[in-house]
Amino acid sequence: MFFQNYFSSLTAHLTNYVSGMTAAVAGALTPIVVAFATMYVMFWGWLHLSGKIEEPVLEGAKRIVTIGVVLSLSLTLWTNHSAFVLAFLNGPSALASAILGGGPPLAAIDFSTI
Repeated sequence: MFFQNYFSSLTAHLTNYVSGMTAAVAGALTPIVVAFATMYVMFWGWLHLSGKIEEPVLEGAKRIVTIGVVLSLSLTLWTNHSAFVLAFLNGPSALASAILGGGPPLAAIDFSTI
């Protein structure tokens, strides 16, 4: 019982910490990423005006899709971080219990029943 309470408390604290730090890092990096994306579009416009792009429609569509995907993933991926954190925290024990066919692994360590 002690270990289950301890690990559930630890998981809650780690999830809250990762949530706060991820939001802070994403908030700090958002202006920088948007500035670099703006410079990327300006450089593409310069290439377009100087005639170095052979197929402007196809090249423009690829660049717009690329920058849209990169910005949407990089700026909003932190909102779904809880799924990644829980997968890394609970994944190994869930995989081990599924392979071995047992119950939750922390129930096997419970010394309060002895």
